[in-house]
Amino acid sequence: MNPRELGSLSAGNKENRVFTCFAYLCKSEGFVLSFPTLMNRAGVSTNKTVLNYLELIQKAQMTTKAYRNRLESGYLLKAYGMSKVPNEAEIGRILSTESQSRLEQVRNLPREELKQLDQFVFPTDLKVNVEELYDRLEKMMLIGLFTTRNKGLIGK
Repeated sequence: MNPRELGSLSAGNKENRVFTCFAYLCKSEGFVLSFPTLMNRAGVSTNKTVLNYLELIQKAQMTTKAYRNRLESGYLLKAYGMSKVPNEAEIGRILSTESQSRLEQVRNLPREELKQLDQFVFPTDLKVNVEELYDRLEKMMLIGLFTTRNKGLIGK
């Protein structure tokens, strides 16, 4: 197998693992807010890799007006960055800041890259409403941020 074929295979596997994370977030029954479960389903052994997949899924949401409005309203900071627990507030502020930075990146993506994100936009015709899906995504990202910054707590 030549290097180009290996690269295509690897990209395809990554896309499948991202889709596995996406599908888990969209589950209408049996959803559990569990980062280890998400890691296991995606077949990934590091917190950072799963967090990267969640960030990609978040970028896809940023292509929608509803999610952009959510971010621009300061929702993440209000919801997660104002906790009375210092570590939680810090991680919430990091999520808010990094999400704003990703939003700027998405605004500058070429049309072709935006089109590739379409497959990971939460559908609006599920039993679970889209606001709940946003909450699931953001809470999983909070857990991922916490675990990648506090190694040894969950996974590697």
